[in-house]
Amino acid sequence: MRASELTDKICHIPKVLYHWRVHQESTAGNSDSKPYAYEVAKNVIKDHLRRSQIEVQVTDGLTPGSYDLKYLVKGHPKVSLILDAQDVDEVDVLVKKVKESFSYQNTEMIVISETCSIVDVKPIKPTENRLKQYNEIIANLQSDYFILMDDQFVQIHNPDWIQDLLGIAQNEEVGIVGTKLYNHENQVEHCGIILGMNGAGDLLYKGAPKDIGTYMQRLKIIHNVTAVYYRYAMFDTKACQQVHALNENYTGLLTSLDVCLKMLNHKKQIVLNPLVEFEVKGLRESDKKQEQEREFQREWQHEIEKGDRFFSPNLSKTNTGLSINL
Repeated sequence: MRASELTDKICHIPKVLYHWRVHQESTAGNSDSKPYAYEVAKNVIKDHLRRSQIEVQVTDGLTPGSYDLKYLVKGHPKVSLILDAQDVDEVDVLVKKVKESFSYQNTEMIVISETCSIVDVKPIKPTENRLKQYNEIIANLQSDYFILMDDQFVQIHNPDWIQDLLGIAQNEEVGIVGTKLYNHENQVEHCGIILGMNGAGDLLYKGAPKDIGTYMQRLKIIHNVTAVYYRYAMFDTKACQQVHALNENYTGLLTSLDVCLKMLNHKKQIVLNPLVEFEVKGLRESDKKQEQEREFQREWQHEIEKGDRFFSPNLSKTNTGLSINL
């Protein structure tokens, strides 16, 4: 922690450099054997944040040895919610459901729909090209951050979800904060995208139970990733405008991969907060068209060859559930 405060020249060596004998007196064999170690670790994190002058509440995470960091919101930045409701019959019902899902006050809601009678929203008539319309809206935003949602929204049980994303997004090094999406069967629809998996990239843990313990607890811990689904994610508005927003030549997962890679190349981090969980009917775009995928692989060949910077080269590039690459 102290070293990271002095330099950013830190790398990961993806090899087994240390072995730990497992027995009942070790934390590897029994997480209750040294409970004091978890308190010491928590204090190490708190001390680092205090020295870095970052306001964060640190509490125990969902699993032993993990920690939940709730980044406090500074000021009252404006957040735009762009709701694509052009395929919905009962637009007002959807708008009210979204508005009732959060407690944050400084927001505006832009609804793409032919019909919307809610007085405190900005209705915009839909056009044929969805991505082009999104880009036009994003280019004219005056808010600090925005979230793009759609008619797949069902519910979210956390009224502070905007604050939980905003606290992370306010870090000037962050460009996008993604979320976990699951369906009515409590199965993961989205919890990060791995670059180069099954072609250009693929959805991590899609179809898995949303609360299972996973490799490095990826479904339960806030962490950096290469890419997230561009819907239900919080964007830094200026950063998104600077990278020219969404590439209209791509659809599906390629749209998400492209905008995230552009952010990374502009020195902006992509963070996944799986503790913010949306129930959705499904992902509107989760496919990859072959012709577009070939073009994407040509455009981003260098990045794909380097490999996903937040994914171990020792893991399989075909198993979205994560397994050792044998």
